[in-house]
Amino acid sequence: PFTPEINGADTFQGSSFHSAEWNPSIDLNEKRVACIGSAASAVQIIPEIAPKVSQLYVFQRSANWVLPKFVRPFNLFEKFVMRYGSWYQTLRRWVWNFLHEAVVFSVLFKASRSHGIFQWLSTRWLHYSISDPILRDQLTPTYPIGAKRILLSDTFYSSLERDNTSLITDRIESIEPNGIRTIDGTLHPADVIIYATGFKITSFLAPMEVYGVNGVSMQQLWQRGSAQAYLGITHVHFPNVFMMYGPNTSTGHASILIMAEAQTKYILSCLDLLDEKQAKTLQVKASVQKQFNQQVRNQLELMSWCSLKDSPYNDKDGNHTVMWPWGMAEYQSRTNRVNENDQSYDTNHFEILAIMLLSPLILLSSLASVASCSSNQECYAIAASIVANMSVQAMVGQMVQLDIGQVLNDDLSLNEQKVRGFAALGVGSYLNSPFAGGPHHQKYGWTAQEWRRIISKIQEIHTQVSGHPIIYGLDSVHGANYVTNSVLFPHQLNAAASFNRKLVNAMGYYTGRDTEAAGIPWVFGPILDVASHKAWPRTFETFGEDPYVVTQMAKEIVHGLQDNNTIAACFKHFIGYAATPTGHDRDPLVLTDYSILNYYMPPFQAAIDAGALTGMMNYVSLNGIPMGVNHKMLVELLREQLQFKGMLVTDWAVIDDLTAFHKVAANEKEAVAMAMKQTSIDMSMDATHTRFISNALALIRAGELTLERIQESATRIIALKHRLKLYQEPMPGKDKVNRVGDDQSKQAALQLARESIVLLKNVDNSLPLPLKTTIFLTGPSIDNIGHLCGGWSLHWQGACGNSMFLHGKSIAQALKADVAMPMFTKNGTFMEDNLELALAAATKAKYTIAVMGEGHYAEKPGDINDLLLPKEQLEYIRALAKTDTKLVLVLVQGRPRLLDGVADLVHAVIYAGLPCEMGGEAIADVLRGAVNPSAKLPFSYPRHPLTANVVYYHRQNQGCLDDKFHFGECKFEWPFGTGLSYTTFLYKDFQAKIVKNELHAKFTIKNIGSYEGKETILLFYRQQYRTKQVPEMKRLIYFQKISLKPKEAKNFNVIVPLDEFGSYMHQLGDTLKKTPIGGPFTLMLSTTEDCKASPDHCIEINESLIEKSPSKQVYMIDHMTAQA
Repeated sequence: PFTPEINGADTFQGSSFHSAEWNPSIDLNEKRVACIGSAASAVQIIPEIAPKVSQLYVFQRSANWVLPKFVRPFNLFEKFVMRYGSWYQTLRRWVWNFLHEAVVFSVLFKASRSHGIFQWLSTRWLHYSISDPILRDQLTPTYPIGAKRILLSDTFYSSLERDNTSLITDRIESIEPNGIRTIDGTLHPADVIIYATGFKITSFLAPMEVYGVNGVSMQQLWQRGSAQAYLGITHVHFPNVFMMYGPNTSTGHASILIMAEAQTKYILSCLDLLDEKQAKTLQVKASVQKQFNQQVRNQLELMSWCSLKDSPYNDKDGNHTVMWPWGMAEYQSRTNRVNENDQSYDTNHFEILAIMLLSPLILLSSLASVASCSSNQECYAIAASIVANMSVQAMVGQMVQLDIGQVLNDDLSLNEQKVRGFAALGVGSYLNSPFAGGPHHQKYGWTAQEWRRIISKIQEIHTQVSGHPIIYGLDSVHGANYVTNSVLFPHQLNAAASFNRKLVNAMGYYTGRDTEAAGIPWVFGPILDVASHKAWPRTFETFGEDPYVVTQMAKEIVHGLQDNNTIAACFKHFIGYAATPTGHDRDPLVLTDYSILNYYMPPFQAAIDAGALTGMMNYVSLNGIPMGVNHKMLVELLREQLQFKGMLVTDWAVIDDLTAFHKVAANEKEAVAMAMKQTSIDMSMDATHTRFISNALALIRAGELTLERIQESATRIIALKHRLKLYQEPMPGKDKVNRVGDDQSKQAALQLARESIVLLKNVDNSLPLPLKTTIFLTGPSIDNIGHLCGGWSLHWQGACGNSMFLHGKSIAQALKADVAMPMFTKNGTFMEDNLELALAAATKAKYTIAVMGEGHYAEKPGDINDLLLPKEQLEYIRALAKTDTKLVLVLVQGRPRLLDGVADLVHAVIYAGLPCEMGGEAIADVLRGAVNPSAKLPFSYPRHPLTANVVYYHRQNQGCLDDKFHFGECKFEWPFGTGLSYTTFLYKDFQAKIVKNELHAKFTIKNIGSYEGKETILLFYRQQYRTKQVPEMKRLIYFQKISLKPKEAKNFNVIVPLDEFGSYMHQLGDTLKKTPIGGPFTLMLSTTEDCKASPDHCIEINESLIEKSPSKQVYMIDHMTAQA
């Protein structure tokens, strides 16, 4: 495509594209549209868009001769004969072609008398169509008919007379942010600019580089002189290279189909001749090529095309290299069979070039049958061979990902025309659910079958048009949350609280299985951000604040997801995204190299080591550099040090944000250039447009972006599609459709929910509830599964209510309390008028279960400025606490809201988090004692606002203010790892020593209570000092969940390599190697904070590797009597 260079084009704030790269995602309805150009492209576009737009400006450089099409629909007799008589089709084709050439070709000779007739016809058509004499004058050409392409249209002229259409003939001076300014100083406002400026018709083979025997490329050779070839097909310097539509084979006067058929026939005869001669190469003789091109030049001198000195058909030297100067009968005669006397052969020459006949068509047919691969290395090799034969347009198109909404009609049916448009652009991926924003037409989502119907049609169109399947990606973050009837699992924060690796693995497996059942092979998960600020609205999506826990869970969930062999996990959001200083989403980050390497990198390293096939980077800036242009993070760290070989996708509109949000790029094209040159991004989640394609192509044409960079990303994308076997089966998961919502996934989700409920306080063994008691159930979340599920549940922001969730029960449904009063409306308003009734109900009940917390939210809309539990809820809890009821506080929330002292007023506290669909039953099971709670907090629950950003592994020199404003050690409401049980576990005989660079620890644990229970063993270490960096308070190095029957004891041996105790002390960019731990350190069991107060909980390991004598003291965790 040819796009003229116009001053200020890159400052335009609206949308712009070339007509050959039409962007169907841009809605032109009621827009002000400027169309630059009024020739062959414009006569097709203008009649279609003029009725839709509010204002249309058509910028014309010179008028063109236009004739009506002279076409009519076939009548019934003709349709009948053509359907049942193939002879008639053939006869009609050749007769019509003969008559068409006889008429049109006669106009193309300079000396032809037909000029006057056709010029008169065109003028009469102009006068018939245009009543305005001034407009007629503007549309009257000043050159003889035939010198340029004659245009055919029945509606072009009439479109220009519409009230909303203006023909502008003044020269364009510049493009400004809001429109186009012409030489007369007039600004023509525009929302969209369409470049209907045609093609560089004197450029051939672009953007391919074909090198001949002398080492010179065809492009270089033609730049030295005019483009030429023999019959437009072969060239003397390029053996075994066959072109389609080469120099001097364009047919403005005849059918290109007949031309293509003739060229194909000639190429096949050349291949037959090669076989017949048993030759390695075949090439036209120089004398034959020279004679042919001289004949072409002589004939062209007789044609109207050469009437104009500045003819668009001339190259830079004034030579005509485009049109075929005879009729098609002449071309068919010359190409009927290769003349072997015109060729030279070489039986000893090496085979220098692949035969490039009909390369686009051959590529389409060959991709489907390409060899499958079983390893990343094999897939990459196959992909590299495919990319080597792809056009630049096709490669760049693969790098674009669009939201599904761009190809859906208002009723959510598929707009196949739009899909075809995007397929023609080569778009490589789609994402999202059309229900992400909320319900549509009383539906909350698509079933697996409905997803498959839509995606299979998209796949069918894309494979037909581009030859490549798309890869569909979906945010399945706690089960297949966008697939109707799939079981929704607890969120990752709950999963971390279980400390159960096997259940996390199962969560990954069922998430991948049900997503694949929908025909979707790409899961945007797991989320591996380490949540340090408790106010961050995405805390519930993470595995918590501890890097070791997140790292361990990362391995499990990646393995679980990819145990479905055609599912790709996608770790996100690389890197540091959660380290917000304010708790608000998408805040700029400031992080040291130490923090990045020791806290935020390990989970991603674990996911890469576990084989995660893809990754996603985040939106934010790190130390002032947006991640979209961060070379240090996305190249040096991710690719070079972590050795990630997979495909990297941006998050939503990351490259657009470089201009609109981060303000580091002047315009979109510059943003694309920066992102491509400075990072290793492979796919741009443009979501709502395809301007990445036009911008990248413009950069490549201008030499500002290398082809090698595009090939690198395209190869990784195609390799991923092969790894997932999409070329063999574009719609995976057919065998899994009927398993969606099965009993196995329900049981796995229920078990994870049960093991994720944390008992934080239990005064006087208030829980479990007695078998016979009276219960008053109250609070905003008692009868709302949507609150239990939070964001990313059916919709992006979640859903409110019960009926839309097809599995599980609300707390009220599961607990069946004597009296239930929510006391809050769905929007969180306190029903104060009912307070007296509620307090009376609490007074009568032995137990009051108050279910408090948050509604549903996700990402930026979940930002809060105050981490306190809503004031009305706190006041209600205080009022309930003044009654005689035993008050149990159940917290349903995605982050730990501050309790402002109310935890001290209640008898028991349960942190339920977001256990989702099966959570109501799980909470009821824990309250009743049917399930013994076994979860532990995967974060530190803050007590004060200023500790919301403090993690348990903060530096030892960091202090906090207490209630009396004394500066000292930071105190939490509940420390990391807190979690009670209905039984008591006894730890004893804690011993440790170092053997051959390994820590060997052992101890005995016994269940001395009357309940069977599960306990998570936590082992920490604390350095007593560290010379290069202030050491952390403590770090977790081991956890393991076990189950013990009443009175059962188990001996445990723990071996941890000393490397696990080391830290990355170097700068980013250095070799990734830990510095060994120096100086003595202390081992600490469970949630021990003070070794002086509890010396039996700790063992000191010193540098001399002295073996510690066994400790006979007993370490008892009495969960039954623990107080807040």
